[in-house]
Amino acid sequence: MIRTLFPMALSLSLVMLLGGCGQPASTSVTPVVSASELLEAEASSGILALEGVGPAYATKLKEAGLATVRKFYDATRTQSGRESVVRRTGIPQPTVVRLAQAADLMRVPGVGAQQAELLEAVGVGSMRDLARRDARNLSDRIWSANNLGKRFAGTTPSTLTLDRWIQSARAIATKDAARS
Repeated sequence: MIRTLFPMALSLSLVMLLGGCGQPASTSVTPVVSASELLEAEASSGILALEGVGPAYATKLKEAGLATVRKFYDATRTQSGRESVVRRTGIPQPTVVRLAQAADLMRVPGVGAQQAELLEAVGVGSMRDLARRDARNLSDRIWSANNLGKRFAGTTPSTLTLDRWIQSARAIATKDAARS
């Protein structure tokens, strides 16, 4: 009896998993957004979009004229800029450095605050650092960090997604170098 029920239960489980539990496939269309539009939208997000910025830090940063992730990134790109933010806000230097790293990573299209935190957890501390990585090597470490430890992001980025982030980070790094 068990032998005949097990294959049926397994088949039912697979149908539910793969077939969407009998629901018709979604017919909604996802709008296409260019990488530059996505980057600008994420960069212009309010300062609360950075993981670790709560109401108290947000107030201090807004009073210093740093109300968006983009403005915060621009102000903290250099060591002297980070020191200035520490003096103007009273936010501890290690916190400003960590937030600056996250803001830098968020310049990569598709990388939001949670993804930046996940990347930092596996040793990717900046956009330039991401540009030097290999997607396949990074993929296993990211999966382990996001699924075996603290859950940083709702979904673990695929190797393909990591590769896109890396390619975007390389392009941004090249543009940054050309501006310098």
